[in-house]
Amino acid sequence: DPELVKGRPLVVATMKNQSITIEHSDLDRITIRLTDEMLDLDQPIELVWGDSKPVSVKGERRIATLAKTLAERGERPGMYSVEVEVSKP
Repeated sequence: DPELVKGRPLVVATMKNQSITIEHSDLDRITIRLTDEMLDLDQPIELVWGDSKPVSVKGERRIATLAKTLAERGERPGMYSVEVEVSKP
């Protein structure tokens, strides 16, 4: 929830192949937004938070996510079709 975030928290993540690694986060819960250009959203995505065990997640494309991110960003390059919420283990 954006209203609960204070200041400018730092989140450091890397993406390689079908894997996303959260290397550092000042937040205990984050939402990762994805597009088909970033990952193959038809395949499972491996998600790792720090040293935790990898988990497999499936990104589900939603028209509502496209509409929401277009409204927030105001242009096509800022549109995302998938949101994945993750919590610190």
